[in-house]
Amino acid sequence: MENTKKIILKSSSSVKKIIQGKTSTASCVKSSDDIFHEHYYTYQYQLDIVTAIFNRIDKKTPFPIQLQSMCEQVMTHINTKVYGYKMQDKIKKRTIPDNFVDILDVIHLLKEAQSRCYYCNSELFVLYKNKQEMSQWTLDRIDNSIAHTTDNVVISCLQCNLKKGTKGKEAFLFTKQLSVTKRDTSEIEDVKNKDDMYHEKTSSSYDNDLIISDIEYSQDT
Repeated sequence: MENTKKIILKSSSSVKKIIQGKTSTASCVKSSDDIFHEHYYTYQYQLDIVTAIFNRIDKKTPFPIQLQSMCEQVMTHINTKVYGYKMQDKIKKRTIPDNFVDILDVIHLLKEAQSRCYYCNSELFVLYKNKQEMSQWTLDRIDNSIAHTTDNVVISCLQCNLKKGTKGKEAFLFTKQLSVTKRDTSEIEDVKNKDDMYHEKTSSSYDNDLIISDIEYSQDT
C-alpha cells in the first residue's frame, strides 16, 4: 500500500505562532522524512499555496483543507528564511530598523508579483527539493548598503540575485530586459526566415519538418 502523509490540523492560534516565528518545521508535518507528491512542486500549485496564505493573513480566510499542511510548511520555511536574512544583516553590522521584512511582507510581495522574479519574470518556487534551486524565491536588496527592509527589497529568483551582485536594481533590470529583447528579436527573425522558406521554397534542402517555430523561453533569460 502506498504511504500517505498525515495532515495535522492547526487552530488559528497555531497559525498565529507560525506567523510570529514561534514554531518549527517539524511541527508542520508528522515526519521530516515525508516526501511530497510531485505536483506540489509545480508552479500553479505553489501559486495556489501563496494565494491561500495571502487570504488567510489578509482576509482571515481558513486554509483549504487540502492545502493546510503545505501552507503551514511554507509559512514556517518563509519565517526561517527571513530570520536568516536578519542574521546576515546583523553579521554585516547593518542597522535592523522597525520596518525589517517579515512573513507578511514576503507573502504580499509574492502575491503582488504572482510568484515571478522581478528581473527575469521567471516562475518562482516557495517549496523546492534542492537548497540550491535557482528558481527559489529570494529577497534582493535594492541598496546593498542597508538591511532587508520593506522598501529596500524585491522578489527575485536565486539566479538573478546571485548574478546581480552589487549592481544597481535598474541597471541590472535593463540588462535582463535587453537580453530578452535580443533573444526575442533573433527568434522571431528565425521563424520569419523559415516561413519565407516555406512559401518561396528557395532552399534545395527544404524539409517540411524543419519549418516550425522552435521558440523556447528558459529561466536564465
